[in-house]
Amino acid sequence: MSVYGADESSHGHMDLQSSFDQSGLPVCPYHSSNEVNENYLTFSGTPGLNFTLEIAQIEDVKLGETRPFTLSSRDHVRVFKFVPTEDISDTQLDVTVTSDSADVPGYLKVSRVCKEVDKDGIDEVDYKRESIRLSFAKKGRITLSKVSVPPLTNSTSSWFIGIAIKNATGKTRLDATKTVNLTLTRSFDYSYAAPLCFIVLFSIIYGVVVSLWAWISFKICLREVSWSSFKKCLGTELSCEECCEKSLKFFTALMKVIFIYSFSRGTKTYSYITFIVGSVLMVGAFQFVFANWYVMIHEGDRDNCYYNDFCYRVRYSDIPYNSMVSNLAYVSQGLILVFNVLYMESERLVQCTKVTGSASNVDEALKQKINFTIGYALGWALTFEGLFSSLYHLCPSKLTFQFDTAFMFVIASLIVVLLYNGFEMQERQVGAANLFLYFLVSLFIFNYLGTMHHTEAGLGKDIFITFFVFLVFWVVGMACWAGFKLFPECKCKTELRVTCAFYWGGLLLPIIVFVILLATNVLDFPKTFLFACIVETFVVIVGKGFERLFNFCKSNNDCCDDCCDDCCDREVCCDRCQNVLRGSYLLLTLGMWILALYFFLGKQTTNKVETPEKSRDLNQECFLLGFFDSHHAHERTFSDTC
Repeated sequence: MSVYGADESSHGHMDLQSSFDQSGLPVCPYHSSNEVNENYLTFSGTPGLNFTLEIAQIEDVKLGETRPFTLSSRDHVRVFKFVPTEDISDTQLDVTVTSDSADVPGYLKVSRVCKEVDKDGIDEVDYKRESIRLSFAKKGRITLSKVSVPPLTNSTSSWFIGIAIKNATGKTRLDATKTVNLTLTRSFDYSYAAPLCFIVLFSIIYGVVVSLWAWISFKICLREVSWSSFKKCLGTELSCEECCEKSLKFFTALMKVIFIYSFSRGTKTYSYITFIVGSVLMVGAFQFVFANWYVMIHEGDRDNCYYNDFCYRVRYSDIPYNSMVSNLAYVSQGLILVFNVLYMESERLVQCTKVTGSASNVDEALKQKINFTIGYALGWALTFEGLFSSLYHLCPSKLTFQFDTAFMFVIASLIVVLLYNGFEMQERQVGAANLFLYFLVSLFIFNYLGTMHHTEAGLGKDIFITFFVFLVFWVVGMACWAGFKLFPECKCKTELRVTCAFYWGGLLLPIIVFVILLATNVLDFPKTFLFACIVETFVVIVGKGFERLFNFCKSNNDCCDDCCDDCCDREVCCDRCQNVLRGSYLLLTLGMWILALYFFLGKQTTNKVETPEKSRDLNQECFLLGFFDSHHAHERTFSDTC
């Protein structure tokens, strides 16, 4: 019910407009426990004054109806009432507002209690779990469901929707107006079978295809067999007895790798440390993100979590189930990679047993020739990235973004180290402890401080200067470390000065540009760290591709001497088809990365650096199966290329 009033005196027509606003003021209906509900309206005032009143019910809004209206500073809040149908809980209910007045922020609030959305309640959030509220500029949406808080049930009791101009910061103009369109629609019908089957089957099938491609392209240099014996292994000329014997040997080796070499033998430093870091970091990350989500649910303030509200699908609880489950792509690809490396190590064990003729020498043969620890570590890193990304999407925000990027740093670093170290044991390998201690742990700390710098609290001038100085020294130190690893001879051979000058000049130039951009606050720290690692990985992959192309163009003798070092037959090593497969695999990887960056940058659905209402302007409807948005496409694309 709305009350419209004007006061005028019968003696002299005294105007009291300054003390009583002539605009409509919503008055929430009184609810009684009696079967007969009577409403009373009492007026009292000074004798000799006349009141002109217009009494109207709160406006109703129906499903599928678009209600346009204009808000002004005089209309503190517009309240609408929605009476649901009996089967309303069968689908999600979307309460959507759109506006062309992007420069004037607004509030959208939904509750079963009218007073929660009226002029006194719309600006407040509390711990009563009775309402949901968010800020919006161009658009906003509150999704009610059977698991939302408050829940959408089959009860026919009214829901109340309040919309008002937001002035929490005091910067909104007093004469500001905002045109708004309000729409109620039914959306997701809780059908999970099709999207879940799609994400699982697509990830597994695509991951297996890519793995087989990589297996055929790169595995041959792990075999110490002649070309003729290799063709025999691929053929079907083996008898049933030979096949059974071969399968039994492989199964025995597989069990040894799982139950013996995983615990007591072989070098597993990278895989161990990656698993330890992921497990320990997950504990603190879960506590932090869950606490933020819990507070958001109980207060009903959706501005705490930067969701894509226009593609919000729930299941067991009021969480973005579709955003979280989309990260199964990372987990599936990580486990597929772990299984591939496990197969490679088991096969290698069978080969070494054939060569030595005794199990006692197998250990030494494995240690001297091949090291699978980085392969396992990359698989676990992909798995943890899926877990951390899923946890991040429980309540996306500026501070929780660091958990989403943590293992992206690890993945990028391991790719670079794997391309540099390879599978063969070398004297100048990058140690696992060195990589995590001096690079990744330091990067985690800098990323956290950079995230704090972009929050409302900030770092403070003294802390920021200290942080920036240490960051510059760290970047230069990592560049020097990489240079000494790649070009150790530059320290002592004068004839390589040109090569050294080219390397340091090409490396320090982007570092200088990077430092200048950070110093002027042009770049966002977390995104800068993330894309710096991605670009570095891109450069290393391109460099590795040029190396393969260079070897492809060399003579057969040189090719075999450089790329194989007697680990496989010359004819196999220099086979042109093999080089074409490897080159095509690298090109596919780069192409998929470019596609992933397109989704990541060009199809953003939120922006954690902006205010909640500005971030919500990027929200997009689901574009695949009514369940996945462009973020989820990025997740699948990036994970499948790793």
